[in-house]
Amino acid sequence: MTSPARRVGTARSGLGHQHALDGMRGVAIVLVVLVHSGNALWPSADAWLAKNGALGVHLFFVLSGFLITALLLAEQDRTGRIDLVHFARRRALRLLPALIAFVTVLYVIAAIRGGPGAHHAVDSAFAVLTFTTNWVMKGGDNPVGHLLSPHLHVSTEYIQTWSLAIEVHFYIIWALALWATARAGWSRRAQLMLAVAGVAAVFVWRAVRFDGNNWLPIYLSTSTRLDAPLMGAVAAIVFAAGWTARVPAWVWAALGATALGAFIVAAFTIDWTSSLLPQWLYTALACCAAIAIVGAVCGGVGWYTRVLSATPLVFLGRISYSLYLWHYPLFWTIQRKDPDWPGPIRFIVGVGAALVISTVSYYVIEQPFLRRKNRVRGAASA
Repeated sequence: MTSPARRVGTARSGLGHQHALDGMRGVAIVLVVLVHSGNALWPSADAWLAKNGALGVHLFFVLSGFLITALLLAEQDRTGRIDLVHFARRRALRLLPALIAFVTVLYVIAAIRGGPGAHHAVDSAFAVLTFTTNWVMKGGDNPVGHLLSPHLHVSTEYIQTWSLAIEVHFYIIWALALWATARAGWSRRAQLMLAVAGVAAVFVWRAVRFDGNNWLPIYLSTSTRLDAPLMGAVAAIVFAAGWTARVPAWVWAALGATALGAFIVAAFTIDWTSSLLPQWLYTALACCAAIAIVGAVCGGVGWYTRVLSATPLVFLGRISYSLYLWHYPLFWTIQRKDPDWPGPIRFIVGVGAALVISTVSYYVIEQPFLRRKNRVRGAASA
């Protein structure tokens, strides 16, 4: 049986595999699926199906910032350097296989349907696969919409690949920053100050750009959303430096549970177009997410980590990437066909179909490449 100390990890050994973080991903994807269910499957329940479930993406951002930073710093501790080539290969093996399969299927559908939308499908696929979707969407276009149907026009804020673009932009910027600080021999304290300065800069930049009405460009822009992954990076640096060990595990568990509870309450009660979000709440909620993550990692084997390590949440977390890609096209299809079913039936059918397809995608497409990614990580460690 794995000891609590080993399960939590140390600054030198890295995180190891954390079931509680899989569960955190499960929480994030549940929020996203719920808000899209209210939009497309069960409109009469929209008010209570996590009306700001888009914050699940915010939680994903913070998780990515934490995990990427923790892995890179652990590599620096082991080898004295950060290998950007290995990092890029691992990220490509993680993101591209499922995304290529997703785009290919939607492109084939668009080609079969024909019409003017088929011509745009190539450009749309290019935007998705080059992780520039959020740039295109800010102009009012809809890349995945073209792939789904040449005649389909819906609000661009529901299209999920914009968030992958922001994550990849963060990977590039932050991996280069950490590589440079590692080469320059910066201390953990200096790296922490850099991450905190990044959070502060994004906070101020977003407040300056927000005019009360331009919430969609603010929502989609890389430069106005990077405070979330950078807040995750702050938490990871604190963890890697060993400073989290100064706080008892039960305190971290209590703080983590409180912070995650506040985050979930916000997802169910605050409208996602609220002006409070770009003004200050995005950063505050990113801080809550970071505390919740540290609580999951450093909270020992108490009730908080046991809840997050529950089998259903862990399973949803593991298939969350495929589920994130596939659920909304399926919901969209049901919405367009508009079958004469009660809302609960549409919800059950839509979510059930998304779970089945995402599970197949995870085991058939993601898993083989994840095993290769882990071999690449092992080679880098050696």
